Amino acid sequence: MMKIENEKLGLSVQIVEPILQRHVEAFFKAKRELDGDNAIRLSSVEHHGSIVRAAYRATILLPPEQSVAEMKPAVVRWLGRKLDELIGETLEIPPE
Repeated sequence: MMKIENEKLGLSVQIVEPILQRHVEAFFKAKRELDGDNAIRLSSVEHHGSIVRAAYRATILLPPEQSVAEMKPAVVRWLGRKLDELIGETLEIPPE
């Protein structure tokens, strides 16, 4: 487990460590299901909310699950961006 925090936003959550292939596959499957055919038309607010929800479904974000709808928008934005960054890092191939 790894803790990610933003003191100014009052956020502290646990994420799985390491993030494995099964987590990434489950994340993208959940993201597709949440977004449906509207993926390219989502606002940034909806997109970040979808990232956070998909991360909970894929068990990248660990329980206890928090209601994304009840979070402050700035918290969802920060957390969505952080998760996007962390998941992206798992896909990077180190230079040889």
